[in-house]
Amino acid sequence: MAKIAIVGATGAVGIELVKCCHARKTIFGDAPPALFASARSAGKVLEGPYGPLTISEFTPAAIKGNFDYVFLAVSGTFSEQHAPDLASSGCWVIDNSSAFRYDSSVPLVVPEINFSSIAELGGRLIANPNCTTAIAAMALWPIHKAHGGIKRMIVSTYQASSGAGEPGMQELLEGSKSQLLDGKAPENKVFAHPLPFNCIPMIDKLQANGYSKEEMKVAWETRKIFGDEGIKLSCTAVRIPTLRAHAEAITLETSEDITPASVLECLEGAPGIVVRDDPANDVYPMPLNCSGEDDVQVGRVRQSEVFGAKGVDLFVCGDQLLRGAALNAVLIAEMLEGNKGNTQASDLSCRPFQLYLLYLYTTFTKPEYAKFVKFPVAFEHCRMLIHPTIQAELAQAIEGEEGKEGEEGGEGEEVGEDGNDGVIADLATPFARGMADVGFRDTLHQEQFNNWRWRQVLVYGKGAKGVGVEEEEDDEDDDVDEDDKDDDDEQGEGDSVDSGQVAGQNDEKSTPPAPT
Repeated sequence: MAKIAIVGATGAVGIELVKCCHARKTIFGDAPPALFASARSAGKVLEGPYGPLTISEFTPAAIKGNFDYVFLAVSGTFSEQHAPDLASSGCWVIDNSSAFRYDSSVPLVVPEINFSSIAELGGRLIANPNCTTAIAAMALWPIHKAHGGIKRMIVSTYQASSGAGEPGMQELLEGSKSQLLDGKAPENKVFAHPLPFNCIPMIDKLQANGYSKEEMKVAWETRKIFGDEGIKLSCTAVRIPTLRAHAEAITLETSEDITPASVLECLEGAPGIVVRDDPANDVYPMPLNCSGEDDVQVGRVRQSEVFGAKGVDLFVCGDQLLRGAALNAVLIAEMLEGNKGNTQASDLSCRPFQLYLLYLYTTFTKPEYAKFVKFPVAFEHCRMLIHPTIQAELAQAIEGEEGKEGEEGGEGEEVGEDGNDGVIADLATPFARGMADVGFRDTLHQEQFNNWRWRQVLVYGKGAKGVGVEEEEDDEDDDVDEDDKDDDDEQGEGDSVDSGQVAGQNDEKSTPPAPT
């Protein structure tokens, strides 16, 4: 099973990485990840789902050749210094810092959107997006695909104190207590101003165009992840006195007509999305609902009074330590592990084909579940790839099960039930390594079927021949940058090798695209 190292394990993101790995033991195995931090943290014991784990001092020799996946929850300076060397030694390096996000040779990945960019760009270094970007992208991608592309957006973010890591949360808690109980003005060391009972409309460094770097990250990174440099995006980032989960108000204009109903239709069942849109009954996304949850919540969907028939407004909320950082990183590794290096498989956005594999599975092995399996209306966005070793077998299964006349297997085969016909674009899934033994990431329950919680169902195959992956790793020393304490980078959430420091989340030596 996979051998995993977490560098920066004592920070907020590092702690969540441990939990996410444990939640996916069926994929990565029972062995706990090895935890690394600075010399000051070496020997400390971290309590978590694996039980007590001892922190080791990070050195290159301790990691090289010993791990398959290395998660970096460290500063940009540290990542710049060590990530390329680690990746060149053969391991997959998934970097939570901002160091390589704007490097054209490094994929910036949200796995449900652009997992295929790993194969397109090559190499074993992968950048994790900024937390605010990742949360928004999850909700925006289905809309972008279903409505001819997003032309422009106005985004206002409301970002929790944990965007500045554990020190940010502690400053909020201590400052609130000081003001409420002692009547004293709260001190601020992490943030530019006291955060309790306040909001701060500036996160990260001021740029020449008047925006902050945090605001420009949302624009730069959304364009790169979507592969669309034409998207116009203006963002205002605000720090608010909450502990966890970022919220975003988004107004967007699409190329084609769009309605609240069409938005909800494409978001219902989209992977990693929960729709909470019943404002008449006070149901909508909030940080309280999203804290500790894997999925991004979307609600308050309404027609835009500004953009008319081609615009909508919506409200998005997600746990930035999870979807915006640790979970996103672990899902990348999960797809790589399930795919065993066959990164030519495309992205996860093709849920319908996962449903079809689920249909096959239930028909063949779980007939008691069959009545709960339903087909989507269309399979038109299916672009996932089945490994060639099982393509013919699956094609035969599709033809035999559906009784559909026509060519067997391959691209463009029509499948359907009760008149809901569509196209399977490439017979595909990045998880498939065979169909002989199929398992599920999570236990399937009737309630999940009834509520269409298909996003919990990721189908994996095992046993295909000729699919392998080489794995190694690298390391070096670990400098922690203490500058720019108020940068809300995903890495920043736990972006230090030692939890006592605020990650240098703003530390980006790579030059981002010119502000527009």
